[in-house]
Amino acid sequence: MSEAATLGETRSVKGPRDVVDFVVVTAFVILLACFNLAVASRLGKIGTIWPVNGMVLAVLLTVSPARRPAYIITATLAIALGVLVSGLSPINCLRLPTINLAEILITFSLVRRWIGPPYDLSHPKMIWRFSLIAGLFAPLLSSCLNAMIFEMMDEPQTLDRFTSIYFAHALGMVSVLPFVLGLRRNQIAIMFGRERLWRTLLALGQLVAVDVLAFGQSTYPLLFVVSGSLVVVVVMLGFTGGVLGLFLLTVISISLTITGHGPMDLIHNVDLVKRVVATQLFLAVAALQVLVLAAVLAERDRAQQDLQRATDRLAALVGIDSLTGLANRRKLDTALEDEIRRAARQRVPVSLLLLDVDHFKRYNDLYGHLAGDDCLRAVAAVVARYARRPSDLAARYGGEEFAVLLAPSNTENAVARAEALRADIQALALPHAAHEPEGVVTVSIGVANIRPAEVSASPTTLVAMADAWLYAAKRAGRNRVLSIINAEPESSVETSGESPCPPDVPEAPSPASDALAINVGLAPAVRSLDDIARLASLVVGAPIGLVAMADGQVAGQHGLQDASALELCATILEEPPAVVVPDTLMDPRWRFDPLTTGPLAIRFYVSVPLTAPDGGRLGAICILDRQPGKPLHEDQQELLNGLSQLAMSLVTRTPTANAA
Repeated sequence: MSEAATLGETRSVKGPRDVVDFVVVTAFVILLACFNLAVASRLGKIGTIWPVNGMVLAVLLTVSPARRPAYIITATLAIALGVLVSGLSPINCLRLPTINLAEILITFSLVRRWIGPPYDLSHPKMIWRFSLIAGLFAPLLSSCLNAMIFEMMDEPQTLDRFTSIYFAHALGMVSVLPFVLGLRRNQIAIMFGRERLWRTLLALGQLVAVDVLAFGQSTYPLLFVVSGSLVVVVVMLGFTGGVLGLFLLTVISISLTITGHGPMDLIHNVDLVKRVVATQLFLAVAALQVLVLAAVLAERDRAQQDLQRATDRLAALVGIDSLTGLANRRKLDTALEDEIRRAARQRVPVSLLLLDVDHFKRYNDLYGHLAGDDCLRAVAAVVARYARRPSDLAARYGGEEFAVLLAPSNTENAVARAEALRADIQALALPHAAHEPEGVVTVSIGVANIRPAEVSASPTTLVAMADAWLYAAKRAGRNRVLSIINAEPESSVETSGESPCPPDVPEAPSPASDALAINVGLAPAVRSLDDIARLASLVVGAPIGLVAMADGQVAGQHGLQDASALELCATILEEPPAVVVPDTLMDPRWRFDPLTTGPLAIRFYVSVPLTAPDGGRLGAICILDRQPGKPLHEDQQELLNGLSQLAMSLVTRTPTANAA
């Protein structure tokens, strides 16, 4: 990329804005040159501060290469005009423009080579390079050239005058160049914007007040107060504010010193030249202080920004599934909580699609795990297309399961999207010889919807209901979408799947609207008491679920071997009908119980009774975890109560609809 493009100067044709810029810069260069040369002439050729070179150099660094010659010619003519206006000898019309032009061009070349675009002076490395170029080498070159010319003219200069000229050029470069760069890049304007205006005025106001107080009197040496005030400006406003503060400090201090004020008057038996040199030396130290401190603070801010960007990238990676590139389970859980809270505030529905690649274990066995990974990536690419809005989210739920969060979305829209998603995945035509009769990779999808403004709801409710309909879709023959509005009659359900339905278990109802009870939303996945145990553990978010009967038998279980499940039954049935223990070690009743102290080391325990119509206790649904848990939400308790009714319909062989 070219330097002009880096600096934002991409216009190839001069426009009105370029003309205005040229006129304004020219006017300021002429004004500064005439004023400073006139002051130097009246003070006996004493150099105070020479801002022209710093201003011209800043302009040259921020304009396109094609426009630089015009500004160089203007600066040369402006200095010559200043010589004439100030009444200096005609020979100076040649001497001063030549010296300053040499300083500008040499400094410009060194800055471009050693610092380079975009000329960010807030980096510590660039600060030292800039200080060496603009504060040492360039002004020393000007002073030496000036002395050589005067020697040739038989006008030898004193050391004090040589020093004053050196510091005048150095201060002009160090204080004016960064200031003008900030002006032309709108960095100064940003400081005076609405959000930062009062902070800027407060910082600069206290600096001006302290500087006027210190240099407006000649009784007390208050330079140390000025240094402290300048530090405050840098800390409050950063590099740009420090540069602006240094510029104001230089103008005020030099102006008051040459009028016979300031702490330098306390130096006895010295002339004005030495007092000016002393002030310039103080300002040089102040400039170094500002540049170093501002660079350190700027580096700290950049480090914080880099750390924040790295943290954001890490957070993004933590929320991304490495295989598919979709959101992972952690990010999905967070999004579910956020969107359900937002939906509750805005009174809109939320839908969740859970999909499972049909017979994926057979696919891995037939084609290998590498091909299985390729299959999941291909499916994920299709799934990602269905999370179009910012509030939607496509995620890998786990294994060969995926999820699509649609917020907001009603059931009808969610089912339509799910059906289109199912068709698109089948259209990939990925061969799957172990999946007959389709012969290609397909998915089963369960769709759930909740209205948080109408019922107590949480992510647990939505996930449990979507999972229930997903299992119903798989039992109904796979490669289909099921939800509460398009449930198929149970007569079409397979009886040769993973959990065959006993012949005497009654058909689950075919729901017709979202207004049915939540437990009816879970009914499609309930084909046995093992399903009850699985759904109960899913609702609570614990790994172990059991359905224990009053005769000490385990009628259904999830997450434990039969021997371990039988070991728990006696303890479970001795407990109260309904109990929630978030941490057994913190509960005096459970702290020394074998359930807690034994080999299973259960820390979290939930029990929901199975109660017969006559009030007798037939057993309990139990959810357990080896890690402490949290108290149940209202919707979790409601779902468990619904599962209890569904379990009773299987145990007593009464219709589910009646139980609901």
